[in-house]
Amino acid sequence: MESLSLTRMIIAALLLTGCFGCGGQQLEGSLSTVLDLHYSKSNASVSTDEMVVRFIQPIGGGQNVILQVGAKRAGTSPNALHFDLAEALPDGTQRGTITRNVLNDPRTSFPPLLLGHLNFNASPSVGQTVGGNFSITFAEGTTFASGRTVYGDFGASVQ
Repeated sequence: MESLSLTRMIIAALLLTGCFGCGGQQLEGSLSTVLDLHYSKSNASVSTDEMVVRFIQPIGGGQNVILQVGAKRAGTSPNALHFDLAEALPDGTQRGTITRNVLNDPRTSFPPLLLGHLNFNASPSVGQTVGGNFSITFAEGTTFASGRTVYGDFGASVQ
């Protein structure tokens, strides 16, 4: 009888250990073969110039920004919620800006976008949560992300 209880405790401990990292989320796509795209939370920010979603992994007393997806608002309606990230703007840049900031990883910028969108389900309001999705295909080239894809859904707290 006692060995049965011990067996149950060992099984429970193994299950708990196996789920220790459960609850984390991961962005999808072929970019995940060259970068760790696991994150714990997402947040969004909105200004008159840009709408941004960040996918964040806490580390020590700080945080790694696993991926930041931004859309410049130039030339769009103030109420726009859907953005073509690969769209060329009159100044020669693309509407989308993709960056990251991960401790001890020099890869902070990405190649131009071949395709991409960023969609919000509602107008972001500070203190609320906003849902949406994004999808990106990077242009072919010679950098680590060239030709790769990344996509995901989000429920981001708005700051």
